[in-house]
Amino acid sequence: MCDAAVRQFRPGGLLMAGTALKGRIEHFRREYLDTPTGRAHYSKAVSEEKEVQSIYASLVGKRNDGTDITDEVLKQLLPHANTSGNRQRGARTSTWPCITKDIRMWFEGARWKKPSEWPDAARWLLDVANAGAAGHWSEWVALAQKPIQRGFACGFITPIVHCLSPNLPVINSKVVKTYAAVAAELGLDSEISPALVEYPENQKKITELVAGLQSYGIKDLREFDIYCHWNIDRRLGGSDAGEDQKESRTMRKPATPPQQPQAAATPASAEIDTICKELQEAQSDTQNPKRFETAVAAALKALGCDAEHIGGSGDADVFVDAPLGEDRFSFVVDAKTCQAGGTKASINYQPLKKHQELHEADFVIVVAASFAGGNTMQFAEESSIGLLTTETLVALVRHHATVGLSLYELKEILAKPGLIDPQLELKRKAADDRQTVLRGVLSTFDLHQRQDESSAGLTAQAVYWLLRGQGHNFTEDQVVQAVALLANPILGILESRGDGYVLALPAQRVTSRFEFLLNALSAQHQKATSQV
Repeated sequence: MCDAAVRQFRPGGLLMAGTALKGRIEHFRREYLDTPTGRAHYSKAVSEEKEVQSIYASLVGKRNDGTDITDEVLKQLLPHANTSGNRQRGARTSTWPCITKDIRMWFEGARWKKPSEWPDAARWLLDVANAGAAGHWSEWVALAQKPIQRGFACGFITPIVHCLSPNLPVINSKVVKTYAAVAAELGLDSEISPALVEYPENQKKITELVAGLQSYGIKDLREFDIYCHWNIDRRLGGSDAGEDQKESRTMRKPATPPQQPQAAATPASAEIDTICKELQEAQSDTQNPKRFETAVAAALKALGCDAEHIGGSGDADVFVDAPLGEDRFSFVVDAKTCQAGGTKASINYQPLKKHQELHEADFVIVVAASFAGGNTMQFAEESSIGLLTTETLVALVRHHATVGLSLYELKEILAKPGLIDPQLELKRKAADDRQTVLRGVLSTFDLHQRQDESSAGLTAQAVYWLLRGQGHNFTEDQVVQAVALLANPILGILESRGDGYVLALPAQRVTSRFEFLLNALSAQHQKATSQV
């Protein structure tokens, strides 16, 4: 660290802006680190160091004996999230997780690896971990530039390196984001990157920053790592460090509690109109590409995602995280402006795949007014990159505001390579069908009870056959699902009687019950949003 930077850390030095940071670190110690949960986190990190050292030594021995170590490296050496899928696969879960799914399927789907390349990748992982732990940085840089490296950024490798050599820091999305915020708070013009080839320089920056943070209450590298974890994770009491540094080059939004598949309450109609109008106007503002990037981020937020505008040279325009618990997914977006009436062609896809790799994202999409055919489409499909027109994005936003799209549906739409066609007309018709079934079921209960007051109730199967007799072509599953919804105690529209159900309130008041619950949910959503 330069002399000027060191002086800024000294009490009474050049900057007094660190007061807020010191208070935040004190809060971190009091509310997390010095609690049973924080002490357990610290202890787990220490235990993982010993665990990885043992696994690594065993793997080196097996490789020297000529044993195939591919599966064991992928499952036991790499850092996995503690998900049911990973546990079922026998993967080692880590304090620094970055793998939430089957890594073979993930990397092969992203075109980072071919099935035949995994043995070489496993050997490369052992070699790069050894180079890092030993501090052989010229060897590290050479390994980081080999083609077999594709897909592996710092978040995959540095947890291993740290465990083998605890004086070296982990660099993952939480560390990148927290470093940017802390450096800005202290007035330091400095940032770090998750690029593997830049780790030798970046690990020095972190070590120097941590040394300067001792007077602020961070004792060592391990405490700084835990601070980064807490700082980004709202579930632990921290918050997104990037909220005050919106223009910082960052990685991903903070992890959020698992949500229901249906996205959160959609914005009001006027807000949707504003978002769509800005998308349509900004797409041709070639003098201000940042405007279109911001508009795309706003549209993706309206679809229920955590969308973060990043921009700047050498990074993705937008990073998007879809909070679905163990099924969460992420993608990077490149927003391309072009002249009004123009078509986007000659897209360089290679940097986009690099952005995907650096952000550990599941897929990449490019947004533009329109795309040329021929090679543009072919190369997109070969590179596993999606092409989304502005018109289609507008249609998605409007469809979500009226009919609703679950995050699972959104992934199914956006994760396909080539030109993206969401087939929204079919989805709208399916939604209309569900509404028609619901009205038919309600009408059947209402009519039946008016004709036969002594009825003990109708089963879903009885309703299905009554509707068939009226000429309706609903499937039995559709009817069963509609009855189950109306019979849910939260709604209380149908009540159990004998083997079936009866209508518990006048049919004309059913809409009022739905509106009451919708208003309650909307008020709760607005309250939660205002507190974030």
